[in-house]
Amino acid sequence: MSTFLPADEITGLYSQEPFHRAILDTLPMAVGVFELVSPTVFHVAFMNRIAREADYADTKDIIGKRLDEIMPTATVAQVIQRFQNCMECGIAQTIEDSYQLPNGLLWTTTSFAPMHDADGRITHVLCTWRDITAEKQRALAEQQHKEEIIEQQTAALAEMSTPLLAISDTTVVMPLVGAVDSRRVGQIMDTLLQGVSASRASIVILDITGVAVVDTQVANAFIRASQAVSLLGAQVVLTGIRPEVAQTLVQLGVDLRSIVTRGTLQDGITYALRN
Repeated sequence: MSTFLPADEITGLYSQEPFHRAILDTLPMAVGVFELVSPTVFHVAFMNRIAREADYADTKDIIGKRLDEIMPTATVAQVIQRFQNCMECGIAQTIEDSYQLPNGLLWTTTSFAPMHDADGRITHVLCTWRDITAEKQRALAEQQHKEEIIEQQTAALAEMSTPLLAISDTTVVMPLVGAVDSRRVGQIMDTLLQGVSASRASIVILDITGVAVVDTQVANAFIRASQAVSLLGAQVVLTGIRPEVAQTLVQLGVDLRSIVTRGTLQDGITYALRN
């Protein structure tokens, strides 16, 4: 049998205990008591001042109501799930959670505790919660700011790792240093195409003196870059192929005959200036 009291009786009991009421209303957290009517139905039995001011206008408007009368459907299902978990465990639980309310998203740190009658049956769930929405929003804003800084730094490093330098009105040079992986190939292609389009260069020198390993994937990337640049009316000159790299490319059967090659960057610049 339900131990639920009518709203006017609960409000009356509450008002007759001014000292207890002052204690509960002074607590720096919201306090609510919810009566178990059935496994999926809970009535509001009590809320202190912070709880009432946070979500509700008047005690008389809230006491005795079902959760689905005061909360959005999705939020009701979420809260009932928390209540059921608490009752199944039989002990207090504290979690950080978010709830979608009509006035926006509410983040809380909430403690749920089962309340028992004289026979040991759970009749109510006691909840205390603290609104951490402002803290969460600040943390999310800081995280977003950090991610934006990381993206900017990543972009800056990418630009530094694939620089495009103009040495004349018609010639640009891209000196590559380090490993060339699939991600960097994309950066090289973007930088080349955008740079050639912006500068209207007719010759692009790719200097790979500082590239430690040139395999089939890297060589094919240079071929694709040459083909893409040629569509913009420019020519790629590949410089800095070391003897061991040349031997590797021959063994791999890579055909670079579609690309002009020169031994050193200086040779490439000389070729560009003559053409």
